[in-house]
Amino acid sequence: MGVFDTPLPPEHPTALMIHDVQLVGDADGWYAEVRVELEGPGPAAVNGRKVAIFYAGQHIGEGEADDWGFVAIKTHKLPLPSPRDKAIVLEARTLQPRLRARSDEMTVPLAAAPPPPPAPPSRPPEEAAKPMTEGERHLALRAELEANRDNLAGRNLRDLNLNIIKLSRANLQSACLDGTCLRLAQLLKADLSGASLLGADLRSANLTGANLSNADLTGADLTAANLSGANLSGAKLWGANLTGADLTAANLSGADLTGAKRRGAAGRWAAWGGPACRGPSCGGPTCRGPTCRGPT
Repeated sequence: MGVFDTPLPPEHPTALMIHDVQLVGDADGWYAEVRVELEGPGPAAVNGRKVAIFYAGQHIGEGEADDWGFVAIKTHKLPLPSPRDKAIVLEARTLQPRLRARSDEMTVPLAAAPPPPPAPPSRPPEEAAKPMTEGERHLALRAELEANRDNLAGRNLRDLNLNIIKLSRANLQSACLDGTCLRLAQLLKADLSGASLLGADLRSANLTGANLSNADLTGADLTAANLSGANLSGAKLWGANLTGADLTAANLSGADLTGAKRRGAAGRWAAWGGPACRGPSCGGPTCRGPTCRGPT
C-alpha cells in the first residue's frame, strides 16, 4: 500500500493510507470494499474529510472520515476487466490537501469457488529440512486460525499480531489473547465468552453481536471498536479504553468498568444496572444500587 506525505498546516491531515481492499466479483461485474485511514494532528484535522476512490482515472466511490480518520467505502459496480486476469490498482485521493495512496495490484476473484491454492514449490533436499522463517510461520498461523475458526476454544494466542484477521463467528471460548493485536479484526458474532484479553489491542475491531460474557478485558484498548449488540454481561473492563466505541444495544449487565474510559462512546449502555453493576464508571439512567452514581 502506498502512502504520500505532504508538509501541511496543523489543521489538515498529513497522510493517507489504504489499509485493506476486498474485491467482490460475479458474472455481471465487480466492486471493491476499501478501508482507508487519514492521519492528522487531531480529530479536527480528519473528521468529515472526504476520501474518493479512483480506478483507471474513474471516480468509483467516496466516503467521509470519522473522528479517528477511518473511512469505509463501497465502490460502484464496474464491468469485469478484460482480459479477465487484468491487475486492478485502486487509488485513494483527498482534495484539501491533495493526498494520494495506491493499493497493491489485485485481480477480481471468480464468482465460482476459488481453485485450490498452488502447491508450494519443491525445495532441494538440503533445503527441505530448513525451518520456516518467522514471517512464514506468522502467515501459516493466520491461515490456520481462519480455516479452523470453529475450533479455537481455549487456544493460547498470547502476544500475537493478528490485525485485520477475519474470525467472524469464530469459537474462541476461554481463549488466551492477552496482549494480542486485533486492530481492525473482523470478529462479528464471535464467541469470546470467558476469554482473557488483558491489554489486547482491539482498536477499530468489528465485534458486532460478539459474545464477550465473563471475558477479562482489563486494560484492553477498544478505541473506536464496534460493539453494537455485543454481550458484555459479567465482563471485566478495568481500565479499558472505550473512547469512541459503538455500544448501541450492547448488554453490560454486571460488567465491571472500574476506571474505564468511555469519552465519545456511542449508544446507550444497555442493561447496565442493578445490584451487579460495579465500579465508579457505573451511572446510566437505569443504574441502581449503593455503588452507582446518578438517578435510581
